[in-house]
Amino acid sequence: MSIKQLNPYRKQLQGRGITAVSITGQGYDITPPETELDRISRNPELIYQYDNPTEEMQLAAVYMDGRTIRLIQNPSLEVKLCAVRSVGRALGYIDNPSLEMQLAAVCRDGMAIQYINNPSYELQMMAVMQNGWALEFINNPHHDVICKALDGNGNVIEFVENPSYEHKLRAVRSHGASIKFIKDPSAEIQTIAVETTTYAISYIKNPSDELKLLAVNQDPYIFQSFTTSTYEIKLAAVRGAPRNLEFIKDQTEELVLTALRQDLDCMKYVNITLSDEAQAELVLIQMGNDSKC
Repeated sequence: MSIKQLNPYRKQLQGRGITAVSITGQGYDITPPETELDRISRNPELIYQYDNPTEEMQLAAVYMDGRTIRLIQNPSLEVKLCAVRSVGRALGYIDNPSLEMQLAAVCRDGMAIQYINNPSYELQMMAVMQNGWALEFINNPHHDVICKALDGNGNVIEFVENPSYEHKLRAVRSHGASIKFIKDPSAEIQTIAVETTTYAISYIKNPSDELKLLAVNQDPYIFQSFTTSTYEIKLAAVRGAPRNLEFIKDQTEELVLTALRQDLDCMKYVNITLSDEAQAELVLIQMGNDSKC
């Protein structure tokens, strides 16, 4: 049977809820009509088109996107709870949320605490455990809350007023680069920061030679960011990455040979004339490399 032959029966099919029929080699493919729930599940923002949507429709909308609760008048407690479980920050669209809603919201997204007035210790702790950045929105947080937030994300020390020494330690142990938010860090804080995150040294004013050496031993390429370096630091830099020789102007035979013993291609970075003894060693190195080929 062709589509043309089906036309006389189209009204009967539509009366049974069938809106589309296609012919296949094996038979008929019957497509049921799209329901209101289907439409809302596909695009939850469409809930605004309904004057009195059923609770089932409301739940479908907020389940897909909790923020659509702003489009629903007088949502039920169940709908509100579903909304914040879907999108924590949907709490911002709910007046006088219950404790259960608040807990569900911060469990989903710690940043939802910004919509809670005078959050309890439990709410504060749950929020920073979910997202350390939530600390920004907590006034006068408890010491334990601060520590928990810092353990997860040292950078939130930016939002700690008058941080204690313990707070600073926790911050750099979590993320060394958080030292950029610490005023006048002690030598211990600086060392821990660099041990944790090598590039943290770039946030330290006038780092000591010992600190630079520590950084270079962890990541020799950090040497390229230094404006001044001791000979010991330069030697460590080429030992760790021979191509650092390119960035050393006042080269010595020791520095050059240290680099070339690892990578003869670094010869193009040599800016001094080598002694006969050094050149003889290079010949031996080259012969050794050729014999491996």
